[in-house]
Amino acid sequence: IETPSLDTMAKEGMRFNRFYSAHPSCSPTRASVMTGRHPNRMGCFWPGMALRNQEMTVAQAVKRAGYATAHFGKWHLNGVSGPGKPIAATDPCGPGKFGFDEWFSVSNYFETDWTFSHNGTNVKVSGDGSDAIVAQALKFIADSAGQKKPFLALVWFGSPHVPHKPMPDDLKKGGGIGYYGELVGVDRAMGTLRSGLRKLGIADNTLLWFCSDNGAWHNAQNPTEHGSNGGLHGMKGQVWEGGIRVPGLIEWPARITKPVVTEVPATTSDIYPTIVDILKVKVPNQIEPLDGISLVPLLDGKMKERPKPMGFWS
Repeated sequence: IETPSLDTMAKEGMRFNRFYSAHPSCSPTRASVMTGRHPNRMGCFWPGMALRNQEMTVAQAVKRAGYATAHFGKWHLNGVSGPGKPIAATDPCGPGKFGFDEWFSVSNYFETDWTFSHNGTNVKVSGDGSDAIVAQALKFIADSAGQKKPFLALVWFGSPHVPHKPMPDDLKKGGGIGYYGELVGVDRAMGTLRSGLRKLGIADNTLLWFCSDNGAWHNAQNPTEHGSNGGLHGMKGQVWEGGIRVPGLIEWPARITKPVVTEVPATTSDIYPTIVDILKVKVPNQIEPLDGISLVPLLDGKMKERPKPMGFWS
């Protein structure tokens, strides 16, 4: 399949050849993005398990620097399994309880023609869910930019995920395979996001970070059904490279001024400490230890190897 938007990010920004999800499944990895800590430390051991309310999240941290915060798409940190359901404003583990001013979210994966929760109010959207969450994210970003207010937007796609039901045109472009059709939609949505940042005139100084939460599933009876891990051993749910080694891209023209490909290993747990370091935020009630590290030296071309190892557990 063709993925021109992600290809352009890879060619113009920083491409990680060894980027890892903290866990070979979704909820735990998302918890690591939120906290900079391994999910084993917070009891988010497996998909559908909730994030502890006492954790410090990246949204709560950046609010100390005056940032507007929002979440869009798949949440899966409120202890609800099954297809994505709208998240009530009163949900004790919803985005609003973890530092997000706004959210347009569902509990888990979503497909086309889905119902999302916008700050607790249900909103039915038509078409591809990936397009829908990016459209909503750009409204938030445009509003923040208009107010000259810095922002943090977490855009968490629900695709690719079973039952793999992309838009008909995307299915065709995916060779009739739903998994690849959904990736076509993700790439288009990323293109919309990138062009939207440029239309607003804020792309240069916006850090755009793209990664996955785990590797592809594998069905021996139908090897093309759930995608490919490119020859890496293992799959989703397993702590082999096929389960945890994922795409990693950063685009930030003001700071990453020329294309770079790095072999330095990095992980989703690094996102939180990197952002906190960039903003020089002091978090007085930070829960320790952080398992991730700041990648600021890597962004500035000063890190040649990882200063401490990454740990994996399942």
